Amino acid sequence: NWKISTKSAEAQAFYNQGDLWQVAKETYAEKVQRMEAYYVTIRLPGQSQEQFALILPFTPAGQNRDNMVSWMVARSDGANYGKLQAYTFPSGTLIYGPQQIEARINQDVEITQQLTLLDQRGSGYSSPRLTCDPEFSDATDRDTDGDLLDRCHARLTGAGIRLDAYSTVESADDVDDLRAALGVRSWPLFGVSYGTRVALETMRRHPDGVRSSVLDSTFPATVAGLEDQPRNFWAALHALLDDCRADPACSTAYPDLETRFVAAVARLDRDAATVPAIDPDTGATTSAEVTGADLVAVLFDALYVSDRIPDVPKALDAAARGDTGLAYALLDPEGEPGATPPAPEDGAPVSSDLPPSDTDGLFLTIECAEEATRATISRTEDASAEVPAPIRAALVAEVEAQLDECRHWPVQPQVLAPVSADTPTLVLGGEYDPITPVRWGELAASTLPRSQVLSFPGAGHGIIDAGPCALGVIVAFLADPGRMAATCARAGSFTVG
Repeated sequence: NWKISTKSAEAQAFYNQGDLWQVAKETYAEKVQRMEAYYVTIRLPGQSQEQFALILPFTPAGQNRDNMVSWMVARSDGANYGKLQAYTFPSGTLIYGPQQIEARINQDVEITQQLTLLDQRGSGYSSPRLTCDPEFSDATDRDTDGDLLDRCHARLTGAGIRLDAYSTVESADDVDDLRAALGVRSWPLFGVSYGTRVALETMRRHPDGVRSSVLDSTFPATVAGLEDQPRNFWAALHALLDDCRADPACSTAYPDLETRFVAAVARLDRDAATVPAIDPDTGATTSAEVTGADLVAVLFDALYVSDRIPDVPKALDAAARGDTGLAYALLDPEGEPGATPPAPEDGAPVSSDLPPSDTDGLFLTIECAEEATRATISRTEDASAEVPAPIRAALVAEVEAQLDECRHWPVQPQVLAPVSADTPTLVLGGEYDPITPVRWGELAASTLPRSQVLSFPGAGHGIIDAGPCALGVIVAFLADPGRMAATCARAGSFTVG
């Protein structure tokens, strides 16, 4: 018979299962669940530089204890790609776990009083939620997106849901109803992208309830959102290419980049490139085809993200040299080349372009009522006449696809007027924002007499994510809306080599 000595600390931990871990838990939508691994930018112990990594925290197993004992990291850097490392905390040292951090935040009066998050009606955990999950989850290869949207629209309206009750105006009233329900006399509003439209409408309809407002990447109701989409993208990309030409290192490394990239898009449309890819379901290495339209789409998304913008010239140069795989990896380091997976057998479930996790019904209800009813392809083409033909074709096709979705989603048109309000307002925009240009912010500010407009050099969509300086500008304005704000200097330079 074996007898285990429990005199040492290690033996006691083993005997009491103190070294047995479990994946940490979190409270999500009022339910306790196991956490999923998540991406962070982090400098690992013993490393000199930050890197992009996937991490997952662990707590003691089976002991009803929520302190964190370890976390595991999957590395994403170069030669260490895919390497798993576990980091343990010293025994006897209390490190708060995720649920303990959540509890501390919920108990912190300053935090809970200063931050209120609102799910727009029809989204998130509101009820009813305007989602097409059932239709897209059960889709087969015989179903088109139009078929699925037809069925989703019929199901929602057949259940008695009035789609005209889901609009920017109604959401603005919801914001003020929430303020009143919380007993707040007035509060500052912060909106990003479409959220700025809701903030503007709230300022118009309920000015006494809004103390100040930050409009980040402004989307006013009076712009031609769909029709301007191609020219907005090209204006952002053209500004970036101009800045590369003006930068000696960038222009030397990537000469004549605009002409070469446009030629690459045309070449890929004629003859798609085959590049390595990872099957998202199995993790197996496979291949995918990338067309010129695919490359334009992933570039469009990359310009949203300020952290990816420095790599854009290098990615366009790679595409021009025929290295489409490298171009795709630089523009979308978290994704995979976007060709559709092989077709399944007849009748088998397939994935749709609209992810089931999206509240697609709400998006279509607002987009089709406020944007699509005012847009035509002919005006889109006229507005984008200066965009090079291969790029214009991809962008106009995307607008046409959005208009086609709206043909399957009938709603009453909604017309909103320019907002005039005396609210102190900070209007923010990114120099390379491909979807909500700074000029849209200037348009909104033209009827807001107490507004300031700041353009952030080198930034994309969502200035709140453009770095510590940008965040500091926002915080300083909210603390003192009467003080003049200043923009931030360009952070870093284009990647060369």
